[in-house]
Amino acid sequence: MNPANRRPSKGRAGGLVPLSAPLLLLAAVLAFPAVLKADAPAPPAVHPMARDMLERMLAAGRAAPDPARRRAVLADAADGVPRAFYGAILGAIPAPEPGTLEFDTAHAVFTRWAWETPDFAASWAASSPPGPFRQIALVEAAGSWAARRPAEAARWARALPPADRDWVLAKADQFMVGTGPESAAAWQRERDLR
Repeated sequence: MNPANRRPSKGRAGGLVPLSAPLLLLAAVLAFPAVLKADAPAPPAVHPMARDMLERMLAAGRAAPDPARRRAVLADAADGVPRAFYGAILGAIPAPEPGTLEFDTAHAVFTRWAWETPDFAASWAASSPPGPFRQIALVEAAGSWAARRPAEAARWARALPPADRDWVLAKADQFMVGTGPESAAAWQRERDLR
């Protein structure tokens, strides 16, 4: 007989065996623990590998108390992070404060991302939480992007909200590391096309 066609077993009273109210309540609580803490936001889910990479980077940063040495250690560690995990790692550090280990870690990962795929890094930066890290991420991604494809970077920057747009257009050229004079001039032309 097909299990889907079976009738439920009957209890002594001829109907289904009833569950008691306390058991129903316990089942609901165990099945939906967020119901008890509806006001508290759930922590973002982080891929286990991203969490592990982040924890290792933080541990490496703690082992290097000198700020310059710490930034160098974190930059080296970020070089080993697969590109697919950049966003997940940065998402696990939502709004790092300047001068903290978390900020240096996020900056190392973001700098690597902006160097490899500045357009994706710029998209992430534009949707990241407000704060000092976001401001730096916006101009760093735009500068790296403008060094390669100034017209695309300027088009993206002009589409940002006014405060972000003005900030990026004014500061991104400071992050155009290793750019030749042609790219710098192209960025300036594109930037001025408001």
